[in-house]
Amino acid sequence: MTNKSSKSHKSSKPKKSQAEAQAEKNTVVQEETSYEEIHAEVHTETHQEEVQHQEVHAETHHEEVEPEETHLQFPYSELIRAYVPKAMNMADKVADDWKKDGTFSNLGIENPYANMAVSLGLKKAKEIEKKLDEKGVLSAVRMGVEVLKQQVQKRK
Repeated sequence: MTNKSSKSHKSSKPKKSQAEAQAEKNTVVQEETSYEEIHAEVHTETHQEEVQHQEVHAETHHEEVEPEETHLQFPYSELIRAYVPKAMNMADKVADDWKKDGTFSNLGIENPYANMAVSLGLKKAKEIEKKLDEKGVLSAVRMGVEVLKQQVQKRK
């Protein structure tokens, strides 16, 4: 009797047809695919949010961060840069070190003695500028230059 009851128990469950089994497999595959798609979308959205955050952070802190290298701009500077690029690159490095109180050690001069002499001279000039700025001499000179500019513009 136990055999019949176990058979009847098995027969009470409806058998799945091949189409139903295939449909169930497709559903599982679609669920896995949609999980992967959702995961990829979330990962992409997270990455995009990080990039946007970095861009906003860079924009808001742009004023605080100095550019990596100074690029000198003056009338005909691009023409000079085209003819003597090494000299303009050295001038850019000097201006960059001057602004950042650098050591003036890597200016691109091949001769080590000449490099050392130029470096020492620029360091001394920077020290003199700092002393004059502390005493207020440079601010007075700047004001005098501004007054002269205004007088020249009035005469035009």
